[in-house]
Amino acid sequence: MKTNSVSFLKKIYCFVACFALLVVLIPLFSVQASAADKGFPAAFDLRSVDTDGDGEADSCWVTHVKSQDPFGTCWGFAAIKSAETSILSSGLAAQDGYAAKADPEKGLKELDLSEKHLAYFALSPVDDPDNPQYGEGMVFTGDKDSSDRYNTGGMSFFATGLFASGTGPVHEDLTEQFEYHGKNRNITEIDGAPFYYSEDDDWSIDDSLRFYQSYVLKESYILNIPSGFEGKEREDALNAFKDVIYSGHAIEIGFTADVSMPGQDPQTAYISEHWAHYTYEKAEANHEVAIIGWDDNYPKENFAHKTLSGEDAPLPEHDGAWLAMNSWGAEDEEFPDHYKWGLLQGQDKGVYNETSGKYEYNAIEGAVHTGCFWISYDDKSLDIAEALEFDSAAAEEGYFIAEHDYMPVENVYTVDSGTEASMANVFCVGDDVDAVRIEMVSCQTFVYDTDVHVDVYVLDDDWEDPTDGRLVSQADASFKYGGFHKIMLDNSAVILRDQYFSVVITLKDAEGNYHINIQTESNKDFAEENGYPLYAVGIINHGESFVHTGGKWNDLSLNTGYYLDICKGEDAKYYDIDNFPIKAYLALPSGDEVPEEAADYKDIGKDAWYYDSAVWAVDNDIAAGTSPDTFSPAAECSRAQAVTWLWRAAGMPEPAVKESPFTDLGKGDYCYKAALWAYENGIVRSSAAGMFLPRKAVTRAQLAAMLYRYEKTGDGGFTGARAFPLNYSDAASVPDYAYEPFCWMTMNKIIYGRDGKLLPNDSCSRAQTVSVLNRYFK
Repeated sequence: MKTNSVSFLKKIYCFVACFALLVVLIPLFSVQASAADKGFPAAFDLRSVDTDGDGEADSCWVTHVKSQDPFGTCWGFAAIKSAETSILSSGLAAQDGYAAKADPEKGLKELDLSEKHLAYFALSPVDDPDNPQYGEGMVFTGDKDSSDRYNTGGMSFFATGLFASGTGPVHEDLTEQFEYHGKNRNITEIDGAPFYYSEDDDWSIDDSLRFYQSYVLKESYILNIPSGFEGKEREDALNAFKDVIYSGHAIEIGFTADVSMPGQDPQTAYISEHWAHYTYEKAEANHEVAIIGWDDNYPKENFAHKTLSGEDAPLPEHDGAWLAMNSWGAEDEEFPDHYKWGLLQGQDKGVYNETSGKYEYNAIEGAVHTGCFWISYDDKSLDIAEALEFDSAAAEEGYFIAEHDYMPVENVYTVDSGTEASMANVFCVGDDVDAVRIEMVSCQTFVYDTDVHVDVYVLDDDWEDPTDGRLVSQADASFKYGGFHKIMLDNSAVILRDQYFSVVITLKDAEGNYHINIQTESNKDFAEENGYPLYAVGIINHGESFVHTGGKWNDLSLNTGYYLDICKGEDAKYYDIDNFPIKAYLALPSGDEVPEEAADYKDIGKDAWYYDSAVWAVDNDIAAGTSPDTFSPAAECSRAQAVTWLWRAAGMPEPAVKESPFTDLGKGDYCYKAALWAYENGIVRSSAAGMFLPRKAVTRAQLAAMLYRYEKTGDGGFTGARAFPLNYSDAASVPDYAYEPFCWMTMNKIIYGRDGKLLPNDSCSRAQTVSVLNRYFK
């Protein structure tokens, strides 16, 4: 795929069936359940759902139990389980020919999304040298095999970030590379357990498959942990969990798992012989599972067991438990998902005993282990609960995402302010397409009841902050829960090639405070000092992300230290910071939205002196308009436009130089390759401060010098000791570097004077620039 300017505007390849580390978050909120009065049943299980209201279960919204062996990819399996459940319950799977279980008679295949694709690319840094964020992501401290990427751990934010960026989820049957095994399918035995695919194999995936997805993330819901609250707040949090599950979403969640099963030596600290887990003390989460149901009547006595010291373990304060599906296999599954783990059939569903007046959870005759277990409502280690919701990825031609943030995050800090504050990302449309239509944007919130206001600007050529331009669209939305949110704009807007545009997000909570969200992750210094094998690299280039506080805009790349100090204090040196998680979702506009030729622009008249040159420039994809119906011939031409138009007219040669020699120019700028090519060929030079000054208007002298130096690269121009006088009244004002170029240009009738003057230091208009280029290349 080609690159497209600031955002690295990448095409997401969509496939649908019909076409055949620990994360620590800031304290979130006290959830007010949106459906507290729905009258939830006392028990509910997404594996057996009554969808037609006849009292009998007729649907299953959970796929089969899988095994993560031989890797530490529990977080990926929990996230994929959450994704699969959402896609099944919403009907997206059925319309694509998939179900929870295969049904050949109905022509349905089993829905099976790829955990391997998710886990591999979550821990693979951006590998495209043309991407402005090249090298961003998780990096190993030494040489590692492909399988090492799967053994570093993680939590739900890894998955949410990847899905939001257009990386997965994908159907596992799209390619053998997405299946959960190495390329050679080597088999191994682990500690006497059943056989599994060996980690001693090539588990890599081609980087060209990174931006593939079968479904598009629409929303995520970050829920507060009920055990962190008491009284009504606890009930509200419980109801929020139930509301999300009852609507067809499995919740991915972290907790502390001390051993794999009851009865292991030494005696477990947290899990009982009933496969009932209760962490009675605060502990750091080390495992992720998917919650697929609940039971208010599950007796707290079933959590009873002995501590490591042989004493009776504390019991939960309340009855009730979450039904969780693990990723360690189940007894009735086949290789490689077969393993005798979890609740026996019958232990996962209570039966009321009228004699005792209690619910009993006893295994039925011939029961097998289901791969599920109970977690107490009161478990003190539960951490970061998130559910996912998806849309169909039915766009046959794919779509584009403009974004800057690829670094998996460990911490998200919200900096609140009583005065107005906003975040913004700036993107640009480069050479891949003539235009795009922006339809949706996304952001993330981390405080309950957040109001979001969106402004989208098409920026002027000389923009300095993300509001310097035309306001082309807006939107307002409110979100009860924190999480990832997609927001449809009030009206779509067409943005043309070479144009910068910004998405400005303003977050305001229920108490009137504004929020700035800062994403951080442990860096190389932290990894080296603590012996960790993995560290994060965050790349914020100049001109990508901006923050508005104190009445002014500041470039985030120049203020990372300030925000790290706020978030991390004296530990700031151990963390990298990433761009704001603000994205733009783009599609190709229809043919009548973008002019196909110069004559379609309303400000280019056929009798204009520059008409033929404008036709040449537009029809040969050298220059683009400034809006869908204007070319702005009288507007000043920037240095970025001048060097880019020259480069395109020259055939867009690939520069040999790969790193910018200019301090104010990065890979994301649409003129980046053009400026590098011009620099390495001596066509442009940097200022005394090493700057290119891309947004500054190009002067007539600078344009003459650029073209003449380009002419000299082909052995043209004057040779030997030759000089010609410039017979213009202002010849004395011609800069030394432009004297010979002006002589050659005027002699060859490429540049003309006006009223006997050359006006060398005047700015060139867009009409003048395309006219000079047209005369030169004729």
